[in-house]
Amino acid sequence: MRPDDRSGCILRLSSIFSEAVRNVASGTSKTAALVAALFAFCLTLGALDCVVTADILNAADKFRASGGATYVLSAQDSVDGAACERLSSTEGVVAAGAFRKSEEDYEIPALPSSGVSFIEVTPRFSELISVTTGSANADGLLLSDSVSSSLGALIAGDFLHTSDGPALITGTFSYPNDGRAPSLENAVLVPASNIGRFDECWMTVWPPDPSAARLLNAAIAASTAAETRVTVQQLNVRLGESFDGAVAFESRRTMKAPLAGLGFGALVGFLSIRSRRLELASARHCGVSVFDQLAHLLIETTAGCVLALSLTVSGLWIVALVIVPDHPGFAVAELVRIPLLGVVGAVAGSGMATLISRERHLFRYFKQRN
Repeated sequence: MRPDDRSGCILRLSSIFSEAVRNVASGTSKTAALVAALFAFCLTLGALDCVVTADILNAADKFRASGGATYVLSAQDSVDGAACERLSSTEGVVAAGAFRKSEEDYEIPALPSSGVSFIEVTPRFSELISVTTGSANADGLLLSDSVSSSLGALIAGDFLHTSDGPALITGTFSYPNDGRAPSLENAVLVPASNIGRFDECWMTVWPPDPSAARLLNAAIAASTAAETRVTVQQLNVRLGESFDGAVAFESRRTMKAPLAGLGFGALVGFLSIRSRRLELASARHCGVSVFDQLAHLLIETTAGCVLALSLTVSGLWIVALVIVPDHPGFAVAELVRIPLLGVVGAVAGSGMATLISRERHLFRYFKQRN
């Protein structure tokens, strides 16, 4: 290409860009209508998808919090505490810990007939329960909410008066009667070393995998007698044996929302340019080339799409913070596909509308004008 040709090309592109900017600024390109339509549709569709996604995430959280993903190995005085805790380093295992009934015969004078159990737990056992107040990592007692309530709502920093003297309470934990094994419902957890024999080993696996329960067999002490009764079961079966969040997410009702955004964007982009077909045909009749016109209109449409995308993503972030405050990043990463495909569709639709407009149909377009 000769220097004069390159200079002419640059000037032509500069003129096209300047004309597009003027049309957007003056409203001739109807950019505001395009932006409003894309923003309203994609934000609404994204909010619906966010609600459905939130239901799945809440169901997953509920399954895990209820103990559905926790598996229990029971073997009286035959669980190796250290081996049990080592399961935490296994891929997919969130936490693991062991417990046994305390060898000390503690009593609580304020609750002489309450049936409160004192349970000795390994250091990492607290990761398996929902600590509601205080700290799970401090060296002190953890009271179930039931025991705490019976004693006048004791909290971290208070002392529990037992037959062996006062003991510092470092926290409380929630253990509702929702179908899970009742072993800790009315219990006081006493910190203990992981060295020695225990009665149970608990392990939480996430994502839940019933087949991973066999890992618990590694926690059985080597010298365990053959006749020892060993059982492995799910802590809470009320919500089912497993929860496949990936399948639930991939089969959700709004899975095709991005495609809907693509289709709507293409329709809006097509109509926004098609409504100007008389203008396009007149310009071509005056000598404007199809390439110049296509470049000009794509610049206009892209400008509107960038604004619509920015507004929609900002709106979806706010929606995610409100609907799924615990997982906003995950939600937005999925939802952003809706406006992205929406603007791709709008650009494609506008290009299609430009290409099918014909100079020879000028008089037909004139007759069809509103």
